[in-house]
Amino acid sequence: MKRALGQIVFALLMAGQFAGLFGAQSMVSASPALTLVPLNSANSTAAFSEWVNQIDSVRLMEHVSALTHCGSRHVSSGNEGADWGIGVARRYIHGQFSAMAQSSAAVVETQEFFAPWSGVQSALYNEIATLPGTDPTAGAIVIGAHYDSLNLQNQNGSAPGANDNASGVAAVLELARVLSARPHRATLVFVAFSGEEIGREGSIAFVRDYVPAHTLDIRAMINLDVIGGSVSEQGAVNDTEIRLFSAAEDNSASRQLARSLQAYSGFYGAELRVLMQDRLDRVGRYGDHQSFSDAGYPAVRFISVMENPWHQHTVMDTMDDIDPAYLQRAARTVLTVTLALADGLPSPLEATIAQADGSTSLTWQPVADAQSYVIAIHPAGSLTYDALYEVSADALSATWTALELSNVAGAAVAARDAAGQIGLFSPEQRLT
Repeated sequence: MKRALGQIVFALLMAGQFAGLFGAQSMVSASPALTLVPLNSANSTAAFSEWVNQIDSVRLMEHVSALTHCGSRHVSSGNEGADWGIGVARRYIHGQFSAMAQSSAAVVETQEFFAPWSGVQSALYNEIATLPGTDPTAGAIVIGAHYDSLNLQNQNGSAPGANDNASGVAAVLELARVLSARPHRATLVFVAFSGEEIGREGSIAFVRDYVPAHTLDIRAMINLDVIGGSVSEQGAVNDTEIRLFSAAEDNSASRQLARSLQAYSGFYGAELRVLMQDRLDRVGRYGDHQSFSDAGYPAVRFISVMENPWHQHTVMDTMDDIDPAYLQRAARTVLTVTLALADGLPSPLEATIAQADGSTSLTWQPVADAQSYVIAIHPAGSLTYDALYEVSADALSATWTALELSNVAGAAVAARDAAGQIGLFSPEQRLT
């Protein structure tokens, strides 16, 4: 029997106060006699500060420098060279993961696979570091970036690939270092993929072969690709925002993951504003997250707002294109949302939404250790959860009335723990 535990009512008059946090105003109207009660985000920005502040721009740039000084990381550049070729980069990444494993429970592996290039089957390698979680039911979060590079003018020439994608690999290495300081509820899998530039070969092999062989229960994949630049080819600057791509449709598992990450980033005051995108990737482009979403796993891609396509895949993609402060903020933003996923309480089960007698009710099953529940509302026509509301720990339902229901696409619920951390959101329950 449902327990009526309060009303959540939306007012256009009040919606503007959420615009800065969630990027859009609520489109739902309500009776003016009732009061909008949002989730209290006081002190939320301090929740992960101890971790976020450990992301070091000097370390990030050291990684970028090491990877760009391999000459080329093209898949055909050689695995055995002492100072030139993709093998130099692979050994560097493997060494960084191994150093992390010496002071943590991480397990480091190399996945060999074969892929064709110019009519030749070549041995390629993914480098993987797994930090086991404390809860076997929490699944795994994959954080990945491709480490191969490309020079379209001369495949045998220099291909420094600083922004594409030494920036992403540097962030993965730094995230692995910081997050390995203690175990998390979910298992964390850090992957440096090879073969992305020739058709996502590394991530395809990982999903096809490594995931089933290790029975990985992937709950989320976060792809970091081109996250170090803040200046466009015309010289325009954006060092305060980052884009987030995910597979359509609007109710896909990947899009719901993206909405959750955007909500976490706003609530916890991430250093970059996350801009949801209504596409899998940029027009005519792709990334390793697609290998996961194609296989049914929720997956997203973070990428800077500004790009310089004239430098990508050329000898001009050098460290001059990296903004160290922006790369640090990007890595810190990803760390923020990763901590929310990795340590939050599990999502409430059996969430359902129903309409009756002019009211809409969202109900769910209890979550152990929940101190309250957070309701996320997804208005029709919006990419994001435009507002978050809180109900008491006793509440296993939330009911709202006097709504223009055609403007609400759906809602999700998450448990909040004693420390105030918002857990994983339930699958979104749709009205439209």
